[in-house]
Amino acid sequence: MQAVRFHRYGPPAVLACEEVPPPPVSPNEIRVAVHAAGVNPVDWRYRRGELKWMDWASFPRTPGADIAGTVHAVGDEVTAFHVGDRVVAMLDILSGAGYAEQVCVPADQAAHAPDSISMVEAAGLPLVTLTAIQALRDKAQLAAGEHVLINGASGGVGTMAVQWAAAQGATVTGVCSPRNAALVQSLGADTVIDYTSEDPLAASDAFDVVFDIVGNQSLAEAKAALRRNGRFVTTAITPRRFWEAFASRFMPGPTGYVVVVQPRGSDLASVMQMVDAGTLTPVVDRTYPLCDAKAAHQYSETKRAQGKIVLITEQEDVP
Repeated sequence: MQAVRFHRYGPPAVLACEEVPPPPVSPNEIRVAVHAAGVNPVDWRYRRGELKWMDWASFPRTPGADIAGTVHAVGDEVTAFHVGDRVVAMLDILSGAGYAEQVCVPADQAAHAPDSISMVEAAGLPLVTLTAIQALRDKAQLAAGEHVLINGASGGVGTMAVQWAAAQGATVTGVCSPRNAALVQSLGADTVIDYTSEDPLAASDAFDVVFDIVGNQSLAEAKAALRRNGRFVTTAITPRRFWEAFASRFMPGPTGYVVVVQPRGSDLASVMQMVDAGTLTPVVDRTYPLCDAKAAHQYSETKRAQGKIVLITEQEDVP
């Protein structure tokens, strides 16, 4: 089978499409014939070596945490899935190996994909929706009637965060560029701030929650814009942000959190129900063939994607 791998940290050019043997199936796993794999910023941060302080695996590496496809084989202990089932899964963000024609997935990290969405749409959902939910529900404990600022509202996580927060009854302010304002508003944002002409944190005591997806805000910068019991959540996985979040527990005023998304099949099943019901709408910017992962990374690194970038395999047609 084909898999995209890199043998050293570096630019997109280190990615190579290589022939490798299919992975063996453990008793608690399913092996999935991958139809589509999502591309996330964490993939190129991993490729660049920015996360090596979290990662001690040896080379070569295969990136990719998001996959959608059909079950090809089932481990002896698995009862919830059967060969031929349409599935979606989030893998470990560093060792997931989703950029491949086949991948093994622990059964508790997968969910059935509804027939109402394509495999491309399904592959763009796991990491971004679980990040949004685990940030806003678990970390920020966002409640109906509260006001949330979403910084980076037009990207993969942002498009899901806007929709999920609006579905919970929150008032949503999205931050994006002018060209993405219509998209963000169509997804449920009550207000859209153009970061090129306005400081989204300029308003005093305005928000219950600030969710920083871009990684260019800090708790210190957001404090004035947050209410006294406000919560600041960031996706910036850096030692500094972890320290700021920890220190905030011992100080008055808003509290900081860093969200490190965890694969969780039960959460993903809930997402699939929301998608099937029309509460969440997948947003896909563009697709690339699996072996064009270099070009996909180059585009992702521009940080201009509207929604998700998805790789598709050539082993069979994607519905």
